[in-house]
Parts: sequence; structure tokens; C-alpha cells
Amino acid sequence: DVCSSDLLSSYGIKVYVRRLVSLSDLEEAIEEIGNLVGKDGGKKKEEFLELLGEETEKLKPCVRGKKVIFLISFRPTYVAGEKSYLGEILEKAGAHVVPEAAFTPVSAEFILTERPSFVVLALRDSREAEAFFSRFGIKSVKVAPDFILHPSPEVLKGLRILEKELCVK
Repeated sequence: DVCSSDLLSSYGIKVYVRRLVSLSDLEEAIEEIGNLVGKDGGKKKEEFLELLGEETEKLKPCVRGKKVIFLISFRPTYVAGEKSYLGEILEKAGAHVVPEAAFTPVSAEFILTERPSFVVLALRDSREAEAFFSRFGIKSVKVAPDFILHPSPEVLKGLRILEKELCVK
């Protein structure tokens, strides 16, 4: 059972593999990839951080002081917790993200017990999750997973979508 990166390498194709969990992982990868493709990786990283700062400022009025659960799968139930890049970004905007983990499974009971201010639904089809949380009086906010779950500068687009969904309502 050969890993696809090993297979590509066997054909002489350069492969870059990086585990992206935390915000610092993402920052380092932006710099490294920038350098690998002949750009100034440090400059790319700084540009990303500047834009990220702008996006978190826009989110602050909408999330400051709120307890948030960031759902990335409903069946099974997985969340992006406080120690994930998504959790860290929302924490920078003033939210309190639970649980104190990176990407982890949780039970529906955990979510109900936490009584979040809202649940972010980064799901392809969120109808079942919306109906579930609505039954228990928990606000849910939909955001398309295409950008926000992409650990790259694309996450900035996802934050803009989240801000539109969360701050307008």
C-alpha cells in the first residue's frame, strides 16, 4: 500500500506534505510553499497575516464574548475546536471556541450541554443539523465549507462569508 506522495516521488515529482492543524502550521506552510515556488514566502506570510487581521476585526462585533462550536461533520459529529486554525481565528476575534482540542469527534450531548451562543455549520448539506439545533433553541449559522475548511489563504474567503452570514442577521 504505497502512499500517493511516495508514488509521485518515485516518478521524480517533488512533493510537499505538511499537516495543517493550527494557525501557526498554516502560517509556516504559506511561507514554505511561497519559497518553494520562487516567491518571497516571508512576504506572502505577512500579506496573509495582514488580511487575516482585517477579517478578524470585522468579525469581532459579531462573535466577541460568544461561545461557539464549529461543526465540520454532523454524522459523525466532528468539530474544529479551540486549537484548530479555525478555532484560533475565532478566538482572535473574541469568541470562546469549544472544545479545547483541534479537530475532534464530540457527541450531540456535549454540544447541548455546552449551550453555545451559536454553532457554525461548515457542511455540504446542513438541513439535518439545522433542524436538530433548532429543536433545542440553538442558533446555527451556515457557511459553505469550500473555503473555510481550506487551510490556506482561501480561508479568508470563508471568513468573509461567515461575517456576512453572522453579522448581517
